[in-house]
Formats: sequence, structure tokens, C-alpha cells
Amino acid sequence: MLSLSPEELRKLNLTIDTLEALTNLPLAQQNMTDVVAWSVDQANAILMNYFENVPPPNLTAVDLTALGQFICCMTVEQIAQISAAEYRSVIAKMGQVTCLQQETLVALKNKSEEAIGSLSSWTTSILLQIGNVAAGMNSLELSSMSEDLLKLLPPGAVSLFPENVLKELSPKLLSLLNPESLASMTTAQRDALNPEQLTAVKTALGELPPPPEGFSQLSLSNTITQISSSHWQESHLLM
Repeated sequence: MLSLSPEELRKLNLTIDTLEALTNLPLAQQNMTDVVAWSVDQANAILMNYFENVPPPNLTAVDLTALGQFICCMTVEQIAQISAAEYRSVIAKMGQVTCLQQETLVALKNKSEEAIGSLSSWTTSILLQIGNVAAGMNSLELSSMSEDLLKLLPPGAVSLFPENVLKELSPKLLSLLNPESLASMTTAQRDALNPEQLTAVKTALGELPPPPEGFSQLSLSNTITQISSSHWQESHLLM
């Protein structure tokens, strides 16, 4: 099936069972060079084909379940057309998808709010169902979350946040994330943090000892920076 061209895929007679069989095969994602998967063009062709008979406003919970990861290839406009009631029925399933486009995650987060209520009303059980789609939140929304909710942000969601979202969080808020989520941060996400934020992350992960009582994270960060600079100067004086 993966050898079919987009043109051939658009001509297939797609039933719900056929769709599910096609979407059970992996969808090409970043850093998947060793995995044979559907290309974005192939996935779009499958969606175009299916939507000719079942347009986005008519998608049922069964259709959404069959689409699975392919929902990541839907446009923002198409996602907005999905029935909130049908989406609510499969919100936990949608929370398992791994979309790399931020605009798609934002659209799914917005659809989640439409389906189950605004972010301010989310409970711990709702956040666990939202799953990776929580990565559609911006820095203001993240900062407004309770400490209990921040601690439950799943690793899959944290690794999908754009660098410019995480770098807007205070060191205290970053340190509230659970260790698994902090460990899931990408190199690019870590590189975008300032020294104080990075120190908070490393301390929370146990990579650095906790600062003495009354010793701020900024002081610890500055101390580490000074020590590193001193070691660099000493090594060059000895050369």
C-alpha cells in the first residue's frame, strides 16, 4: 500500500475499514528516516478521498478514531469543522497523536476546549485525556495552570512545545514539571532557556544539587557560570 502514489490513493474506494487499515500504517514524521511510512502527500490524498464522501463536519467518533494520527494532516479550518460532540467522545484517543505542526496542536487544543470546556475548568483527569494536545497551549495558558496540573503535563506534550513557549516560563514553573517531562525536553528547547531556567531544570532532574536555603536559583546559576569561566581562564593560562 505504501507504494501507491497520491493519484492512486485518491481513486481508492475508501470505506471506514479501508481507512483504518491505511491509517494503521505509520505517518512520516521528523527524524523517521529509517521507518517506511506514508508521506504527507500520500496522507493528504487519503484525506481528500475520504472527505469527498464524509466531509469534516460529518465526521463521527468512529471516523475520528479511524483517522488517528492522520488528523495531524488536517488543516486548521477542517479541524474547526469537526463536531465538538463527536470529538468529545474520542478526546483521549486524540490525545495520543503526535502532531509536529504547532498550528495543528493549537487547533486541536481549541477543539478540546470547545468539546469539554475552557482550560480554566480542566481537572487532572481531563488533562490526562488531553495528553499530547496540551502542547497547543501558549505560555500564558501554561502559566495560568495550577501547580497540580503542571506536574501532570505528559512528556509527550512537553517535548512538542515550541522553544518560544517554554522559554517564557519562570524557573519556578519549569521546576514544577515532573522529572519524566523535564527529561523529555529536546536539545533545542534546553538551548532556548536562559541560565536561571536551565539551572532550575537541571536541579529538578537531580543533575545539580539543590541550592542552599535562601540561595536563589539565579545566584546558583551565576555561581556555576563564574566557576565555568574561572576554569576556562585557568586552563588557558596554563597553555
